[in-house]
Amino acid sequence: MLDGGVGSIRLQPIEIGYESVYLMTASSTGTCHEGFPVGLSQELYGQCYDEIFQRGCVVRSLIGKLRFLPKKFSDVYRAYREVPELYLHV
Repeated sequence: MLDGGVGSIRLQPIEIGYESVYLMTASSTGTCHEGFPVGLSQELYGQCYDEIFQRGCVVRSLIGKLRFLPKKFSDVYRAYREVPELYLHV
């Protein structure tokens, strides 16, 4: 699903500032490539890991702040028109 949409692949954590952030996808439909990129701290990701491994997803309500991805990720968004380079930092 590499061409499926922003947020449709699982990546290793990225360093944003001084924090390791795990990028995932929030989707109201359950279809990851229709969702919105979400960044979780290592602690929050650790709390969800077992459920992700067993079910392939987690169901949660999210609260966070919209943030711009670092410029080094601009190439990921280059092929998408009118897609803001944002993620929800939970």
